[in-house]
Amino acid sequence: MESLTVKEQIVNIYDKKQSSSKNGCTFTVVILGIAGVIFFIIYNTNNEQGVLVGGILSMLFAFFGLIFLLTSFKEKSYKEKEKELIENYFAPERAIQNGINPEKVKNTDRGIKDDFFDAIIIDRATEFDLRRKGLEVLGLDDTQISELPPVCFGNYYCDDNNSKQLIARGKDGIDRTSSYQVTWLFPTAKQLCIYQYTFDILADSQQETTQEYFWKDINNLQTSSETVNGREQKYFLIQTAGGDYECVYKDSPETRRAIQGMKAYFRDIKSA
Repeated sequence: MESLTVKEQIVNIYDKKQSSSKNGCTFTVVILGIAGVIFFIIYNTNNEQGVLVGGILSMLFAFFGLIFLLTSFKEKSYKEKEKELIENYFAPERAIQNGINPEKVKNTDRGIKDDFFDAIIIDRATEFDLRRKGLEVLGLDDTQISELPPVCFGNYYCDDNNSKQLIARGKDGIDRTSSYQVTWLFPTAKQLCIYQYTFDILADSQQETTQEYFWKDINNLQTSSETVNGREQKYFLIQTAGGDYECVYKDSPETRRAIQGMKAYFRDIKSA
């Protein structure tokens, strides 16, 4: 059986949840209808005022029941389904931010598993095709970056200027935010060209920056880490006389090899 794409899985998860919700809505509308009939019978006395009151109440129950039913069955777009699942993933943190005792929400079901949330983010980043976009924005082509393979860093991004940013700690102990940053480093013979793209999947916002450094102007390539909003964030730093350029990254054997390769290439250039 062919495996489903991330988008197909999102639709399946959402529709499954909505199916249960719709059954509940249908039951609620039936109860409202029965309640309307009961009210009508109770107020349906021989006087005209009783009939009028009973009729109005019956119509009100029927009207609000119909609105409730139509709203529940309204089909949502893929983006709406995706956003609702992501908002639900951060529901415990949102509740705590609104003053709810953390103990009351610590066992709240996030609706989707941690690794599937990762898959949603990576799928969105892949959809942007950032390597190609970076080359276009920087005006480069592959023949100009043959000195060393391009390096890509990516990880959840904690904004130290946003104290209200939601940070969800999964069952796997990993902290996640709705913001994700991808950085492509393109080494050429004379320059290190950088394309950085940060997006927030909840706010539906994006920010891209570019930077180009001549190798002779770079003082050092380093890694560092700091605590931002209670979460450790790792950086790859490009240090120059004008300041440091930061790229968040996720620690892994592949990333460490890429960093070591970049540092070795930088040392070779400096010693030439």
